[in-house]
Amino acid sequence: MIVIISILLENIFNIYFHNFYNLFTLISLIFINIEEKKKYYLYSFFIGFIYDIFFTNFILLNAILFFIISIVIYYELNTHKKDLFHYVITGILVIFLYEFMHFIILNLFQYTKYSLIEFSFIARKYLITNIIYLIMLYFINKKHIIN
Repeated sequence: MIVIISILLENIFNIYFHNFYNLFTLISLIFINIEEKKKYYLYSFFIGFIYDIFFTNFILLNAILFFIISIVIYYELNTHKKDLFHYVITGILVIFLYEFMHFIILNLFQYTKYSLIEFSFIARKYLITNIIYLIMLYFINKKHIIN
């Protein structure tokens, strides 16, 4: 449910709010409650594939990136306390990791060329909106409204 809401919100923000940079679907992976590791990884891969279809047209790129990031999320949330601070740290880590992997892959295949300075600017632009979204999801999830 949370992934569907995140995809819809991401579409709305992309259409109407061009100054806000969001990765709501990626952030929603932090709040998915799947206890079994294998199911969580497969679900993340599938969500990445759906994300490719809706947003990027890079078939399998985001599926693989979402899978890799889900490993990091699973490790982070199962080895640390599940409080707001650790969720925010995990969200920041996820955003930078996602953007860094995009940067490496796109430059490696010479799809685009931008420097590390441009990378840091792009990654920072994603932080504000996504951390606000993450904090909102944290408090909503804490009330057990979503799962």
